[in-house]
Amino acid sequence: MKEKAIIMVGPRSSSHNSDFAVFEKFRDWSSIKEHKVLEKGMYFAVLKLKHKRMADIYPDLFVQSFLPHSSGESLRVERRHYGAFVPSDSEIQASDDLEFDAVQLYQIKGDVEVELILLNGQCKNAFCIKKLAKRICKEQNFQELGKLEHLMYHCPQSAGYFLALRSYEVWSVVVGENTGFSLSKKVLIFDYNTGIPAIVEYNDRHFERM
Repeated sequence: MKEKAIIMVGPRSSSHNSDFAVFEKFRDWSSIKEHKVLEKGMYFAVLKLKHKRMADIYPDLFVQSFLPHSSGESLRVERRHYGAFVPSDSEIQASDDLEFDAVQLYQIKGDVEVELILLNGQCKNAFCIKKLAKRICKEQNFQELGKLEHLMYHCPQSAGYFLALRSYEVWSVVVGENTGFSLSKKVLIFDYNTGIPAIVEYNDRHFERM
C-alpha cells in the first residue's frame, strides 16, 4: 500500500515542538487508520504513553483503536483490546489500562483528513466541552435538554470508550434524539481525562454527583 500522510484540516494544529506534531505529520497514516478501524466521523484520542510498549508511533504515541468492532456508528463500539486510559498521576484499576502523560482528541474527516478537536488539557475545561457538545449535537441531530454537569458515571453496558461495570469521571449533558414523533432522552458524556465522547442511555441511577 502506498503511504499516505495525514492532512490536517480545521483551524488548529499542534505547535511544531509538540509530541503531537509527530502524529499530525505521520506519513503512513493509511495503514494505521485501517488497522485501527477509524471511520469518517469518529472521534479518537492520541496519547503520549507513560510506558512505550503499546506505542503505535515512535517513540511513545498511541492511537485509540476500535478493534474489534461490530458497528460503524461514530460514537459506539462493542469491544476492544485495551482497558481505560489513565493519567500517569492516577492509580490504574486493571492490568490492561494504559497510563498516559498527555492526550489530544481528534476527528476523522475523510480518507486522510484529520481535525484536531481538543488540545492537551482542554478535556477538563467546561467551556471547551460545551463547544464540543454543541458540535456533536449538530452532527447527530440531537437537541440539548440540560446543562453540562461533572459527574461519576457507573457504566452498565459498554458504549464506545466506556466499559461495562466500570466507573468514569465524566462531563454529562442530557440530549434529545428525534424519533420522528417525539424526543427520546439520551446522555452525551465525555471522559473527563481524555474528552472521548459517547452516547448512553438516560438513567439517573447510573450517574452520581462528585
